[in-house]
Amino acid sequence: MTKQTNEGFTIIGLSIETTTDSKTNFKDLMKLWTDFKSKNIVDLIPNKKDKNIICIYDSYKELDDGIYEVRATVGCIVITTNDIPNLLNEAHVNKAIYQKFNVTGDMPSAIV
Repeated sequence: MTKQTNEGFTIIGLSIETTTDSKTNFKDLMKLWTDFKSKNIVDLIPNKKDKNIICIYDSYKELDDGIYEVRATVGCIVITTNDIPNLLNEAHVNKAIYQKFNVTGDMPSAIV
């Protein structure tokens, strides 16, 4: 795990609305990764910068004390957002310093 500065980017991928509640989040992320793999979403993403797959959280909205509704998106960084298939969403990451986690192996079991 390392800190890195990035200039900001956009990803295109499959999204799911979930919460930061651990039980709900785990179940929803398992479904998201399963759908991503079984529907071969990576091949549907146009204008990929590379073949790296990433997952980001955005659209935080507080529900209760310490519990947030969030959108999780699994996808690829893209060069342009032209020609996005209807099934997919775009998510933006602003320029900032981020904590980066490198994971290898079968998803989602490699991260849970």
